Amino acid sequence: MKNLKNKRENINGISKSMNTYLQNTQHGITLLVLIITVIILLVMATVSVRIVINGGIIDQTIKGVKSCDDAEIKKQIGLIYMECQNQKIYITNLNEEEYMSNNLKKIFGNENVRNVSVTNKKVIAEIKTREEFVKYSYDVETGETVIVEEWKQNPDGSFSKGSTTGVQIGDTVNYETVLASNAVDSTKKAQLISDLGTYSGNTDSGQNTDSSVVRDSLTWKVLDVKDGKIRLISSTPTTSQISLRTANGYNNAVYLIDKACDTLYSSNKGTAQNLKIEDIENKLSTTGISARDNYTNTWITPNLKYGDEKEYTSNLKYPNIYASEIGCKAIASEDNTGNTLGLSQQTSPVTGSSTASSRLKTIQTYWYKSMATSDFTDSKYYNLFINNGSSNYATYWLSSRCVSCYSDDAYFNVRYVNNGYVNAYNMSDSYGNTNGNACAFRPVVTLEANVQLSGDSTNGWTIQ
Repeated sequence: MKNLKNKRENINGISKSMNTYLQNTQHGITLLVLIITVIILLVMATVSVRIVINGGIIDQTIKGVKSCDDAEIKKQIGLIYMECQNQKIYITNLNEEEYMSNNLKKIFGNENVRNVSVTNKKVIAEIKTREEFVKYSYDVETGETVIVEEWKQNPDGSFSKGSTTGVQIGDTVNYETVLASNAVDSTKKAQLISDLGTYSGNTDSGQNTDSSVVRDSLTWKVLDVKDGKIRLISSTPTTSQISLRTANGYNNAVYLIDKACDTLYSSNKGTAQNLKIEDIENKLSTTGISARDNYTNTWITPNLKYGDEKEYTSNLKYPNIYASEIGCKAIASEDNTGNTLGLSQQTSPVTGSSTASSRLKTIQTYWYKSMATSDFTDSKYYNLFINNGSSNYATYWLSSRCVSCYSDDAYFNVRYVNNGYVNAYNMSDSYGNTNGNACAFRPVVTLEANVQLSGDSTNGWTIQ
């Protein structure tokens, strides 16, 4: 009996131990499940964050998007922009253009995305669909993305956009009607006259005044298409003249002439600046380009050609903006890292002149020629630039600088067209001598991308 009792006690002990084990095991399983569940949730949360933060949503749309229609493309641009704004919460100084460009390229491919720009109002992106690049514009305020139709030049030389076709170089456009409803901004005009007084180098009180620099009544002609936008040029130079003199005339020609055009001839339909030497050079035929490239300055021994370098060890004075121009070398400390300005570029006024410490190296950027119709790819450009389509040759400033090199000194000039020639007028030289002139100017208007034209080449075009 005692053995039986002991066996029962052993069995009961084993049973209690098993119950205790099972209870402990169940608790362990529950805890393990809980831990695994938490880990899974953390992983899912990490993936979700990566989707939002690192463009995971974008990655999920890569497959098949290249074949999407315009509606889907517009949607993706908007989504990427919104993600970009979310990213700005986590990343200081986020480069929005780089972010937009990189993620658009993830979707559409590097070779199918170009010219992405971001402002506080719009995102512009060109995406290659339907075998050609299409420009999309996303409005950050409305969230709407639209296709921007661009002007294109056709094989026959005409221009077209959408249903508007047959626009020709030299056609008349009624931009003057637009200007009639856009008065000159009096504040901008006052600032222009102030800047002319401060930065032009002119000391004649009868020039560069509020009454002498005015908006003229002009006829406007089709010039070309640039960056998908149609450009107009006044058929004749202005009656108004701008006087430029001394080193400051060279320093600020581009800034002042372009500002005059913007103040007087910009509108809600287009933005104006002055004609530049590059506008003329871009229309030169192979004959005209050859004449420019082979221009030789025979007033110096040995003769200098266009693009040749000349170094001076005396007579080392130069207008201060020259130190920032591409091609300027060996000025003062001979540090040329700031040489970024093209001959037709300027961002702000510059005053005065300086003298190089030991040498002044220049490049012959001056050339001149009596122009002929054969110098241009189309004779219409000769009419627009040189003789106004008649026997009356045009005289006007180009908002461009150039340097001509002589044996002992360099001349710093402002470009102009005069009596059939593409030429330049001297403002100062490296001796320190100064000069100047007063000329009309030649506004060029770039019409806004959404502008539509109606009409024809015979009767002219109306801006819608």
